[in-house]
Amino acid sequence: AVAPPVAAPPAATSQVAPVAVSPSVSSAPTAQSFSDLTQTDQRLQNSLIEAADAGILDLTKDKQFRPNDPVTRADFTRWMVRTRQVPLENAETPTYSDVDAANPYFGEIEGATRQMLVQGYTVKKSPQKEFKPEQNITRQEFAVMYGTFSGKRGRAEKLTKEEIEQYLRYNPSASEYQAVTFKDVGDVDDWARKWVAVANQAGVVGQCFDVRRCAS
Repeated sequence: AVAPPVAAPPAATSQVAPVAVSPSVSSAPTAQSFSDLTQTDQRLQNSLIEAADAGILDLTKDKQFRPNDPVTRADFTRWMVRTRQVPLENAETPTYSDVDAANPYFGEIEGATRQMLVQGYTVKKSPQKEFKPEQNITRQEFAVMYGTFSGKRGRAEKLTKEEIEQYLRYNPSASEYQAVTFKDVGDVDDWARKWVAVANQAGVVGQCFDVRRCAS
């Protein structure tokens, strides 16, 4: 089984303390730099503009945000780091076998790992994990990262099985429990169920704009 991409303290890989570097967004683009923010879903425009002006978002090569493109694990980690202003880490020895110091996301991924916001995947017969930075983040992985990012790890870990199933049936828009909230809730992996339950009860994953994936 693949280890869930949840937060856990990284193993010590070097006796040399990593150097913390404060992230800088002074040269980051503003909302005016993007050519397509005002063409996005109106429900998202204000949030995207604020995020762009805060230096959280990056321009694509054609100076767009491209709201319908998938998000990689590296991209989402960068956004979390910039939002929380997590110090970047120039670790002497990389935590992950597939993210070395030459990777443009190296400092953010190492910093997020040190702050227990992200974790990689265990590789059989390998002392190092993989982060899979170019892999697209799934909705259940988002739920895990949301839980660690928002400080809900303790709450998620304490949920009973009954509470998890109850929270998975919560409809935030109606503030009530239903027989089924998501038609495909059975597809949620076991390791992610408590995190999806917490995110759903908080009204985060319930904001699904794809009606084909959400219960009617």
